[in-house]
Order: sequence, then structure tokens, then C-alpha cells
Amino acid sequence: MASETVRLRGRPAHTPGTTILSYTPNGRRVITAGSNSAIRIFTIGENDEPKTVDDGVDGRLGIVATNDSFIMGGEDGTVWRYELETGQMDKLLVRCALPVRDLSLSKDGDWVAVASDDLVVKIVNIHDMTIVKYLREQSKGVKHVTFDPSGRFIAVSGSDGIIYVYSVDGPQPELVKRIDGIIGRLETDNEATTRAVWHPEGRAFVAVEPTRDIAIVAASDWTKQNVFPAGHNADITALAWSPNGALLASAGADRQIVLWETKTQKILRRYDIPNVINLAWHPVDNTLSFTTSDGELFMFEDFVPVEHRSLLDKPLESAPLLSGAPQKQMGLPTRRLTNGLQTSLENQPRRSGTPDPLDDILGPMEEDDGFIEDDDGAGYVEINQYGKRTTGSCDELDGHDDKRRMGMFLQPKQHSPFQPGSTPWRGNRRYLSLNLIGFVWTVNQETHNTVTVEFYDRERFRDFHFTDPFLYDKACLNEKGTLFSCQPSNGNPATIFYRPHETWTVRADWRTQLPEGESITAIALSHSYIVVTTSADYVRVYTLFGTPYRIYRQKSQSVTCAAWKDYVLTVGNGPVGSDGMAQLTYSIENVKRDEICQNEDHVALPDSAELRSVFFSDSGDPFIYDSTGVLLVLQHWRKPGQARWVPLLDTKRMDRLSNGRKEETYWPVAVAQDSFHCIILKGGDRYPYFPRPLLSEFEFKIPISTKPNKNLTADGEDETMDESTGQDSINKLEEAFIRSSLFFSLLDDRVAASEATGGNGDVELHRKEIDIDKTILQLLAIECREGEERGMKALELVSMMRDRSGKMLDAARKIALRYERTVLDEKIRELAERRLMAIVTLRLVNVAQNIDLKRPMPKVRFLHLRQNSVLYSHPSSPHGPQGGKLCPEMIQLCAPRRAHIREPRRCLTQIRHYASAELWFTANTPDYSFTSSPQRWSMGLGNDDGNGDHKPPDKRILNLGKTLRILSSHLPSILVNPLPQEILSPNVSLHLFPSTHPHLPTVKGRVPYRAALWTAPVAWGSVPIVGNVRLEIMSERMVNAPSIVAYDDEHRYGDEKLVVRWRTEGGSSDSPSYFKKSNDSDSPPTIGATTRNSTTTNGESANKSTMSALSSSSNGTNRGLSKLLGGDAPIFKLGKEEQFSGLFIFLFDDQGRIASHTIEHADENNGWDRTARVVTLTDWLLGKAKWGGSRGDAGPTPALAVGLELSQRNQMMFK
Repeated sequence: MASETVRLRGRPAHTPGTTILSYTPNGRRVITAGSNSAIRIFTIGENDEPKTVDDGVDGRLGIVATNDSFIMGGEDGTVWRYELETGQMDKLLVRCALPVRDLSLSKDGDWVAVASDDLVVKIVNIHDMTIVKYLREQSKGVKHVTFDPSGRFIAVSGSDGIIYVYSVDGPQPELVKRIDGIIGRLETDNEATTRAVWHPEGRAFVAVEPTRDIAIVAASDWTKQNVFPAGHNADITALAWSPNGALLASAGADRQIVLWETKTQKILRRYDIPNVINLAWHPVDNTLSFTTSDGELFMFEDFVPVEHRSLLDKPLESAPLLSGAPQKQMGLPTRRLTNGLQTSLENQPRRSGTPDPLDDILGPMEEDDGFIEDDDGAGYVEINQYGKRTTGSCDELDGHDDKRRMGMFLQPKQHSPFQPGSTPWRGNRRYLSLNLIGFVWTVNQETHNTVTVEFYDRERFRDFHFTDPFLYDKACLNEKGTLFSCQPSNGNPATIFYRPHETWTVRADWRTQLPEGESITAIALSHSYIVVTTSADYVRVYTLFGTPYRIYRQKSQSVTCAAWKDYVLTVGNGPVGSDGMAQLTYSIENVKRDEICQNEDHVALPDSAELRSVFFSDSGDPFIYDSTGVLLVLQHWRKPGQARWVPLLDTKRMDRLSNGRKEETYWPVAVAQDSFHCIILKGGDRYPYFPRPLLSEFEFKIPISTKPNKNLTADGEDETMDESTGQDSINKLEEAFIRSSLFFSLLDDRVAASEATGGNGDVELHRKEIDIDKTILQLLAIECREGEERGMKALELVSMMRDRSGKMLDAARKIALRYERTVLDEKIRELAERRLMAIVTLRLVNVAQNIDLKRPMPKVRFLHLRQNSVLYSHPSSPHGPQGGKLCPEMIQLCAPRRAHIREPRRCLTQIRHYASAELWFTANTPDYSFTSSPQRWSMGLGNDDGNGDHKPPDKRILNLGKTLRILSSHLPSILVNPLPQEILSPNVSLHLFPSTHPHLPTVKGRVPYRAALWTAPVAWGSVPIVGNVRLEIMSERMVNAPSIVAYDDEHRYGDEKLVVRWRTEGGSSDSPSYFKKSNDSDSPPTIGATTRNSTTTNGESANKSTMSALSSSSNGTNRGLSKLLGGDAPIFKLGKEEQFSGLFIFLFDDQGRIASHTIEHADENNGWDRTARVVTLTDWLLGKAKWGGSRGDAGPTPALAVGLELSQRNQMMFK
């Protein structure tokens, strides 16, 4: 079709350059802007000069208008709102770092979308510019942005040749589709257009293809449905629909404006007009306005010719979709039958009728010229290829389309699969994994990717970098290795690739492929297994060396997964919730034991919230983080049906955000060392980007209550500063109590499952119990301080204490007495008595189960050892124990972990060959069990039913027994022959005479320990070089003293202390008695027995061997070695006939090894009173702890003296 040359009179508006325009919705004004600083406001129907506004800002590139204002964006990156009547600047809506390229206004006029050379599109609320939404999926700068007519979708045309379609009807925009292959790649400052221009009906939009055809894209499935072909011979610069959508106008660099008919995609008219760069239809009239690169404005009245005017007068025209295309609109599904099948042509109900054709019944009609006339152009006389009228003008079978939709079900929304720790593309980079070990990131190189793995600990791990032709899109990283996966592409199936950090074989990494048709939705890596979830809802488990270990189908559609040790956590889409969103479900399985811990339980998410991350903590507890900024932990997850999600931190309620000045979100990384590790995101960002951000650490704070309002009470009265501070202290203590109780519960479950590392689970539980009780004591002090009327709550707090030793109850009574709460003190005393009697009764029941009631009842006596041990015995009876009366005033509460379960302990240095007539029933002493069968003695192994059904002893107790056996045999020669390495802690410490010579340094480490121990005899004038310093062991005592247990950074000491009293072997007048040769054939001494005569004395040989060694010394002392200990003379001066006596005090670590060795001088009698004072002083000087309790004696009496002798009646007696 030949073009028509028209002569139009342009109205100079701006200097040559890019010129933009926009009509107001009522069509009364048109506003233009250009490369200069002037803004022109033209009034339609008037020939007067336009209103000019000059604000000094050049280079306007985007404009939208309402009936009372207009908005403009320019090259300076600012977007301003102007008043239409006055032309004054109203307010600054947003500022971008790079030039603004386009603006689009929502249908309701409340939101404006801003496209710029930045990668992010900002959607700003016009009435409140602080409310901003962000579109972040673009990889390059944005050229155009357009809202659809309903305001539900927004199309973004990027300079990378991709149209990004977002759904903006929710609280946060969601990417719906990336449409590639429609528009070409153009720079943002190119005059050619790639704008997605929505049809007024909203079911489709048009965009220019690189072939210069105009493609029609359906909003139902975002596919190309039709095309306006061959309209221009050069780049198309502008597109515009008529108000009713029946016509389309296009302008190009070929100096033509083309008028298209929508329904037939035919060209109706061509106009020869050069340099057109923007088009705009008048909202009502038959007028097309456009601007040129010369800075002129043209208003083409009667643009649509008279013969086609009826098209412009029609009502809203349908979008030009294919006849067989789906009729979905705005994401609504087509009507479905009961079983969910679509109503196809075969399934459609037919109209009722007769089997005879209408022509056979009525006969032919003569002179049938088509009595129906299409007067209004509604399509009544349209016929198809078979000569029949189409059904385009007929109603649907079930009524109008809009009425039909009102009864349809909305398609449920599902959570999209995601990989924890991964970010989407931003530019040409993205993170594949982020955690506390390191990070994995990839760069898009068009034909391939490059992957980089970096670690925080570069002394332990080595960074690596490789070229990635497989285009890996997921990764996991831990201490063992790195796991990658890619999706199927170019006929290649999905692949997983694992690369260990360390290996002793030649071939280190391995790769495996999944079956065809499966894509990978998420991957996880633990220290034992690799987990892969696929699009077929399969869960595939591999070993770290690539061996398939297990495969099963998930009960719900896979979303993500996580792994820790032998546990696998999978998350999937479950049933639809009340908000139309599928509820997430999770399952936890121990793949090694083939046990299911939780099965398809719900993930606790609020309505319209999304799951952002799921991971295990360093201690192995599952955590989730949602879009509302709440971190939750799964409690009791090892017990089927008992799990529940508990909030640990609400990031929106943190103190750093309380003033409202900061706007930031947080990207979860990990939970480790009782802290939340994350990345702070500012400026509305949802994902971290490059350069690599720093990690931040926040302490947990369970949302219990809000901070008290300043100077305002519940009654509306002003409160003092002290009252506000006091309430704040109560809130903090209550939060600490609930948090400590939660951590205790998590640790208790872990210990019960034998997953506590290091063998110190019970010790940690005891520490957490103490922390809980300390918090309760602080709350109790506040309640007591408030007044007597708070006594009931104070008593309730006391009843919540977990300690069973009675010490915390004593502390509670002291607090009550301090504030003169005598009634509360009496109540606490009664509570302590009830708790005491409950435990004693329970122990009596356990004892009664092992008593033969047929035997006569003997006499009973009680022996008080350490105020926490009760000895039940009958010295003269040959029979076993029977029973007796307990004296509560002689008993102090023991400390089992659970009040209703006896906690047996066993000292493996005791002999268990004979039965005893003595019975102990405390938690830290032997436990004897007797039956009518041959007598058996079970020490610390619990009740034995005869079948060996008992709980195995703790591993630490076994190691401790082994250490004691080895140590006992080496004690006489400990200063000559070094102790074996296996019984020494790596950080073993030696303390030399701390009570009398505190200036002596403490030695740490195995090698320094052995060296310092070898030189210790110099302190009393002996010479260790000769190698004949032997000791006479007087006694060995195992003291179980939990009240003096202390902790430091390097050791976790147990409750046991081994106190050994010794002296140097017998002397003579010729030479010191301790210069005796060691005899390897000597049998090791029995535990607790003395070794006074175990070595033969040979004074003459000893004297000869020592004279040469002392040739360089004076007074029998090695001068060089003695200087190491403080001087030339011995520390302790002894006579020739005197013997040096001392104490060894051994402490043991959490693995039963020697952690501390203290040497003290004991120069008084052989009784234990002096020993106890030395031990107490040593502990105090070493900074361990001090003896508890309110006793006035010099020191505690030992709980158990380990050392057995057999009497004449073959009964075991404790020495």
C-alpha cells in the first residue's frame, strides 16, 4: 500500500533531541518535555501559546500524567511530581544513580514505575514516597516499563533482549515469566523501541521483534499468538493502541506512520511523516499526537479515515489472539469440570436439537440475501470457511465471560523451589552458596560460566577456580567438600558433581547423571551423605563417594532440602491454605537408621509469608527463616509427632530498628555458637551482591513482650524512670528464662539421642540447669523486693527450679530472708522437704525391689559420710541388706539429671568379685543389686533383670577407669618414668606447690609437663638425673566433689578428684633414702594399698651411683636444676633422717584423661584433716572454686574412699 503524504503544521516545543509527550486521562491537556529545561502544557482546542514551566532540569526522558498532576524523570536520575495547574514542583518521588529512561503509571494512579540504567526497577507510591517496591531480576539496564490495564502485571523491557513480567498485586512483586526471543538487544539510549504495549483489554501486549514485525503475546501463557507483519522497512520507534483497542498505530525510522486493524492485522493507511519518536492517542477524539526528534509536537486530527471510523467507534475490542488460543485472562484458569479436565471440543455439551437438518424441514429459502445486516459492525454477518456464521457474536454456553469467572476457582499458588544460600542472577554474577565455611559464586561468560570457591579459613582450605561448561546453578559447601548440580540442557541430563577438599587417592572428584526428564530442584550436603530432590518428587541420597544409598518419592511437591550428619530434611508443597497458597510440609528422616522422625508435618508460616531459608545449626537443630524476618527452631524434632516451631529471633523487633530510622533486612547465613549469622541488606535489597558483604552476628531474643512505654503505665499515669527500668529488667529476665529453657530442651534431646559431642553432654546439661536457676533467682529477688503481695508468684518461681541438690532452694530462702519475707521462707522450706521426701521415697522403692522379704529384718544403722551419702549396713549379719528407716536430716539431695530416674555411676577402679553387706544409695556411689540367686554386685549399671538388660556405662567412665588403673601402677615411679601419653590431656597442666610458693609458674602441655615433673624432686634436695627417685604411696582417695567443679577455656573438668598421699621411700644415714634403683619386676600396687616394702633398699649401690652425679653440686643439691625452681638451695630443707611427704591432686577432663596435676607439701600428721585443708587452699589458689555450703569445719570429708580389703567373713569393707 502506497503511503499518503499529509501536510501537518507542527508546533515547536523544544530543542532538537528526544521529545516526549503524554495526555491527561480526561484529554484536556497534553504535556511535552525534551532536551531543554522547558516543560510545555498545551490545552486541547486552544491555539494560544502553551504554558511553559522552566525548572532548570535538562534532558527529560519519561513522562506520565493524571488530571491534576504530572510526573517526569530525567537524565539526572530524579523523578519529580508537578502540579498541573500551577506547574510547580510538588515533591521528589525517587532518585536513581543513573539516568531515568521510562515511567509508567498504574491504573489507579497510586504507583509509578521507574525504569533507569540501573538493574533495579522501582515502583514508588505517589502519595507516600517512602513506600517502594523493587523489581530486581534484570541482568542489565532497563529501557521500558509498562503497567497492564488492570494494574496486576508489569512488563519490563531490558536491554538484554528479555521481557520480564512481574505480578505486583501482592505485598512484594513476584517474577512471573522471562520472555526471551521477542524483542532484540538494544541500548537504553537507542531511539528504536522495545516497549511492551498492553492492549486495552489486558489479555495481550505487542512488542517489536528484531525482524520489524509486531508480535502479539498472550497473557494467558506468555507465548506469541499473532503478528502484525511487514509494516516497516526500518526500526520501529513507537507503538500506540487506540482507546478501544480496535486500531494500532506504529511509527518507524522509515518516515512512516502505519495504521493497523487489530482483528485482521491488516494495514489500513500509511502516512509519510519523518522523524517520529513518540505516539499518543487522544482518550476520546479521533486525534493522534506525536513528537519528532526535531523537538516539534504534531496533533493529527481525523487520523482514522472516514471509511474506517466505525472501528474507532466500537466498544472495547478483544485482543487479536488465535482462535484456538486459551482464553485465560490475568492468570485465571479456564473453566474446569468436576474432575479437573478442561472443556475441550469433544467434552463440550451440545445444544439440544433434532437429528434432521433445518433445510430438510423448512425447505430452501428463495432469494436469501442475508436479511441480517451488520449495521454497527459487531460481526453478525461474519462467515467461516464453511459458509456458516461464526459464534463470535453468541454468548457462551454458561453465560458471559465475566459472569462465568465469578464462580470459578482460583488456581492455588505454590511455593517455588529454591536452593538455600543461593541468590538469583544480578548482572552476570550470582552466589551459588553462602555459609560460614566460605562462598561459591559464578560469572556468566555467555558461552560458559566460571566458578570460584573461596574459604574464610585459608590456612585449612585452599581456594580454587574452574571453567564451568555445564552451567552449574546450585552448590553446597562444607568441611568435607563442595557439591554442584546443573539442569538438563542440549540433550544432556541433569548432573551432580562432588569435589572433596582432601583425598589420599588419585581420583578425587566424581560426577553422576540423573535419568532423563528429571531436573534438580534442590541439593544438600552433610558430613555423611549427599541429598538431591528432583522435579519428579524423588529424593535421591548418595554417599560422599557417589554410591547411591537410597531413593524414595516425596509425598508432596519438592521445594527444598537440608542435611546434617545422617539426617535429611525435605520441604514440599502441601494442601492449600485459606489464603490460596499451598502450605509447606516437611519431613525429617535418619537415612542411616532408616527412621522417620517427622512425617509431612506443617512448616509454621503465617499467611502470605514465604520460606526464605532452611538449614541445620552447628549443633544439629533445624532452623527456618521466613519473609517476615522471624527465625524459628524446631523443638523435640527427634520425637515423632512432638515437634513444634519456636521463634528465636524477630529481626523486625531488634533494638537497632526500634527508632525507625533504619530500613534494612537480613539474609540468613547460619546459626552457630548460639548466635544468628546473617548479611545486612539495605536500600530494599533482598539478596546480597558483590563485592562480598561482611557477615553480622546477632544474639537470640525470643519475642516475649515489647519495651514499656516511656513514662506511661497501664492506667495511663506517668511512671518514674525506676519503674520503667525495673519492668525492662523483668522482661529481659523472663526472655532469658524462656530462652535458657529452650536451649536446655534442645540439648537434653541431643544427649538422649547420644549425639552430644565430646562426651560432655551431662556436664553441659548441668551448666544450663544452673543458668536457668540463676535467672529464676534474679526474678525471685525482684518479686521479693516489690512486696509481700507478690509472694505467690515468688513461690511459683521457686517451684520452677531444676536443681535437686537443695543449694538453689537454700539460696532462695536466703533471698526471702534478706527482704524479710518470712512466710515465703517457710513455704520454700516446705517445698524443699516435699521434694526431699519424694526423692528418698523413690530411692527406697528402688532398694525394695532388690530385697528378699523372706529374710529376717536386721538392725540398721546410718553412717554420715559427706552429708549426701547414707550407708545402710548390718556389720554382724551374714545376710544382705533388708531395709530400714531413713533420717532426712542426715541426707542432702543428690543431683540426678531427672528426678524420677536413678542415675547410676560407676568407678571402675573398684573390685566387683564379692557381695557386700553394705548398701549405698546416692547418685555418686556404688549401687548393689541382690537377688535370690547367687549374689551379684552391679556397681553403677542400674537394675539388672538377669538378662543383661541395662544401659551401657558412659564412655567417659570407662576411659576414667582405664586412666586410674594405669596411673595407679605408675605412681611409685612417677618422678622417674614418664606417664603414658594416652592418659594425658594434650593441654595437661602441672602446678608445683601453689599454696606455699605461688610464684612458681604453671606448666602446660605434655612435653613441658614431663620435663617439669622430672625436675620436681629438686624442691626437696633430690637429683632426678640419677633416675632413682621412688615414692611410697600412703593412700589414694577418689573425692567426688561436684561443688568445686570449675571450668576454663581449655578443659572441662569432671566431678572427680584423685588425692594421693605419698612420701619418699625409707632413708639411711649414709645416703638419702629416695636414692634407690627402680625395679621393673615389681608388681604394681593395689589401689588404696601401701607400697612401703615393695622395693629392696641398697644404700651402698645408691651412694656410689649418686656421688658422681653430685660432683658438681654442693650440699647434695644440683645447682643448675634447682635454679629452675627458684634458687641454689632446695625449696624444702630436710634432715638426713627426714622424709619428704606430699600430695598429688589429679583432675580429669571430659574424656577421662589427666587434665591437671598439683603437687603439694604435707608436713603434718597422716590424718585427712590437714589434707582437706591443703586441697581447699590449692583449689582456691588455682582459681578453680571454693567449698560450698555453710559448714564451719575446716574442709569437706570425702564422699568415697576407694580402697577395698576383704575381711575374714569375705565381706567388702571400705577403708
